[in-house]
Amino acid sequence: MDVLPLIGGAIQSVDAALRAGKLIAGAEHALDQAQLKLQLADVIGALADAKVQLAELRTAANEDAEWTKRRDGYSLVKTPAGGLVQESKADPKHYACPACFESDREIHALQPVGHFEYSGSMSCPSCETQYPVAIPRDPPELERDYDPFSR
Repeated sequence: MDVLPLIGGAIQSVDAALRAGKLIAGAEHALDQAQLKLQLADVIGALADAKVQLAELRTAANEDAEWTKRRDGYSLVKTPAGGLVQESKADPKHYACPACFESDREIHALQPVGHFEYSGSMSCPSCETQYPVAIPRDPPELERDYDPFSR
């Protein structure tokens, strides 16, 4: 029996096994790298989400600070007619709707209703709520016996 061909075949088998082992090790290394890249992508995505949330929080904090500054320019007062409204502290003095002020964080200057001196009411241009602001006057008496043709 010739041993040389058997030794040559065994060497080739060992060589093939070594190459297969290197391929498997290379594949495992590539798999490890792919998993690391996937984890890195997840971390980058989470960081991007955190940056977006931080920007939203900063925006909300700035809006709150701006609203606090605007809100401090008004105070809740009782009008001579008994209505509760927000009154500006700075010129031009005006009344603002307390409902919109509190619920919507919006400032809407109240507008006179009809002939203000006779109605004494003001309304919000946004929610249309009316507030008694001034004590209404009675309208002047009209001359009932007026005859436009007698002169």
